[in-house]
Amino acid sequence: MRGAGATNPSFNFFRGAVQSARVDVRNYSVLTIWKENYGIKCGRHDWPWNYGIGYVCQSHSGVLDTAAELSKSSRANQIVIETSTLPIPVKEEARRLLAARGTILLDCTLSGTGAQARVKDLVVYASGDRKSYGRIARILDGFARAHYYVGAFGAGSKVKFVANLLVAIHNVAAAEAMVLAMKSGLDPAMALKVVADGAGGSRMLQVRGPMMVKGDYSEATMKVQTWQKDMTIIGDYARKIDCPTPLFSASAPFYTAAMAMGMGAEDTGAVCAVLEKMANNPRRRQ
Repeated sequence: MRGAGATNPSFNFFRGAVQSARVDVRNYSVLTIWKENYGIKCGRHDWPWNYGIGYVCQSHSGVLDTAAELSKSSRANQIVIETSTLPIPVKEEARRLLAARGTILLDCTLSGTGAQARVKDLVVYASGDRKSYGRIARILDGFARAHYYVGAFGAGSKVKFVANLLVAIHNVAAAEAMVLAMKSGLDPAMALKVVADGAGGSRMLQVRGPMMVKGDYSEATMKVQTWQKDMTIIGDYARKIDCPTPLFSASAPFYTAAMAMGMGAEDTGAVCAVLEKMANNPRRRQ
């Protein structure tokens, strides 16, 4: 493994998955393609074939390059777990390349931030061959809070698009609420505590509210610049199937504004800073 090292959180998650599942990695034929956000940085030539398990982060073209490379040496009935948020046609092409060797690609998107991953609070939306899903279920148990089989190949991505649409909206809504509280003269920490405990609470308020209270988004669980990629994929997919997404579309400019403010490498909670500026109530940044 190059770059990540044994101390990388993502590596520890998967190592814990194998250990908790009591899987003999010397014989278990599973390959894993981890999405970029979870920090694995391996080259496509780093696959430890003697163990049958590999880790790599990939972009659109990277997944296809890796699938082509794997197709030269992968084995029949080997399983590749693809967890990225990518256009479905890209995953379909990767599946075609691997199928030529009899290798099975599963579309297993992840719901959760990097911070949630550290505490095993991920949810997996698995799709593709159902029997293969059954074979990897114990590994998913090791790093995810829950996992679901959601249907034919590509359904995992579709569910992820639905989930991320809500995340985009709820994140901006949480920021809007926090800015209203601060401009009203309320203590933001107090407002977060009591509002999160009532009907107005949300997972995004819970996860990103503390960042918004501090006004510090430097420890990114999802970088704005990476999120822009996901927003584009979801928007393109919705347009392709003629599905209106007015609230999702309304949330997009706030993320673009965060990019314009030089916050691309910071957490998407930074939309709070955008709204503070719009409210003429900006805090001094540390």
